[in-house]
Amino acid sequence: MTPRKRALAIAALGLCCFAFTGAAPPAAVDSAPKHFLWKVTGPTGIVYLLGTIHAAKADLYPLPAIIEDSFEKADKLIEEIDISEPAEAERAQRRLIEDGSYPNGDAITNHLSEVTRTHLAAYLKQGDLPEPAIAHMRPWLVSMLVEQHELQRMGFDPSYGLDQHFLEEARQSHKQIGALEDVESQVKLLSSLSEEFQDRLLLSSLVDMEKSHEVLDFLTQAWQSGDDAAMQELITSSVRDYPQPLMTKLFDERNTAMTAKIERFLQTPKSYFVAVGAGHLVGDQGILSQLRRKNFKVQQL
Repeated sequence: MTPRKRALAIAALGLCCFAFTGAAPPAAVDSAPKHFLWKVTGPTGIVYLLGTIHAAKADLYPLPAIIEDSFEKADKLIEEIDISEPAEAERAQRRLIEDGSYPNGDAITNHLSEVTRTHLAAYLKQGDLPEPAIAHMRPWLVSMLVEQHELQRMGFDPSYGLDQHFLEEARQSHKQIGALEDVESQVKLLSSLSEEFQDRLLLSSLVDMEKSHEVLDFLTQAWQSGDDAAMQELITSSVRDYPQPLMTKLFDERNTAMTAKIERFLQTPKSYFVAVGAGHLVGDQGILSQLRRKNFKVQQL
């Protein structure tokens, strides 16, 4: 698998390149610089918790020294999923395509509402995504591809994503690599979504990408200023039209499972650099709130 294809697979499987709708820009921050990085202290262990952007622009780099220093201090890198080996990345891509495709020549148009079919047809006429390539894919996979194509068209490339950045640094420094989730669980989650939920995911991607340029810049600004409140507003505005059961599956339940793993890290005499999609950190059911409720010391850096 080429580096570009591997980065594309990582971005797709990350599940956090969520669709964005209109939102207010990040609020002004005080004079003390903050970053989207928190130090969590446990009984014996330390976790540096970085909220990541799965696709970014080249000008995001170089990263602030405190982020790179925290990575250097850590014994192990933990990402959402581990596709550090080429063979594993190949297997992940195959699983994604297999589970994201209809069997026996079935077509996506047979499973979409009229309004979603109309928006998809209009999008395909632009020529950015070949119709034959997605004709037999399930809506959840097409939703990811639409978002990925639009992100790249606007200069947001997964090869500049923070996940990929720290994966490469870990390889170079021979740092151990682990994961909060695995490919199977993420694909299984998406495959389990009802046709109604998949239809709404795809429709949201098609509609929201028409007005996402400024919002994606606000996302980067919120990340660079460590503004978790602005990040939460961006996420809230992007998902408020989704059915709550869907958001519980995509965010809340996964956040709880991730928090449980981080809690176990904090019980060990080691330090970890955990890089997880920024959307999983914020909000009442976000990882940060859950860790605080468990009485861990959580300090923004």
